[in-house]
Amino acid sequence: MKKHSLLFLILIIIPKLIMAQDYLTTDILSRVFHMKYKTQTGTTFLVAKDSVNYFVTAKHVLQNPKYGEKLTVEIYQDSLWKTLTGNVYFDKTNDVDVALIMPEGFGFVQSGISLKNIQTIIGDEGYFLGFPYGLSSLDKGKINAGFPFPLVKKAVFSGTTTNNDVQTIFLDGHNNPGFSGGPVLFKDRMKNGDNKFHLVGIVSAYLNQQNDLITPFGKLKYKENSGIIIAIGKEQIDTIIENIKTP
Repeated sequence: MKKHSLLFLILIIIPKLIMAQDYLTTDILSRVFHMKYKTQTGTTFLVAKDSVNYFVTAKHVLQNPKYGEKLTVEIYQDSLWKTLTGNVYFDKTNDVDVALIMPEGFGFVQSGISLKNIQTIIGDEGYFLGFPYGLSSLDKGKINAGFPFPLVKKAVFSGTTTNNDVQTIFLDGHNNPGFSGGPVLFKDRMKNGDNKFHLVGIVSAYLNQQNDLITPFGKLKYKENSGIIIAIGKEQIDTIIENIKTP
């Protein structure tokens, strides 16, 4: 009797746990790419607005570009680095770590990464995506046209601040080199929300903490990842696009 009761509980509880789990869909994962510019590697992701595509990344990955200049980056596909050329744009009035590349010769592609404005709640859990240390999930089955899938890590929305109309988001998570430029995604959980994942920010950096190590030879200082991720609010994308349209 006890065995039957236990089985009954398992059959009820496990499906509910599976249904409660939040999963990112392929249409989101397939729009995040491993990018290289000169010797710098990072993450970029594709968005669409007003039937125009933009590749979004962290500005520092592009090594201090000039506004509007044409540059060539490389995107990893089929185990090769393939070139992508486009004009780069960013916020000319604020030193913000976000840049957009408007690609050349690139037919319009829908993106599963939504730019809808949502309200995030402190303590809520979301995800950030990218290619830390060049790591990825390779597309051996060709379900993603030979593009590797990004690694996915969880983060907690810890807080936010705004200066000069630029939002900085603080997340509790462990960021690593290579995630720079990746998307930060949270669900729209409000009463009238759609309960889907939407872009809330772009990974910029992580906060270092300086520690002291006591040795027989004296005190040594070293830096450690504090676990505080710094991201730029996704509204910066809208600001850059508006300035492209009305320079």
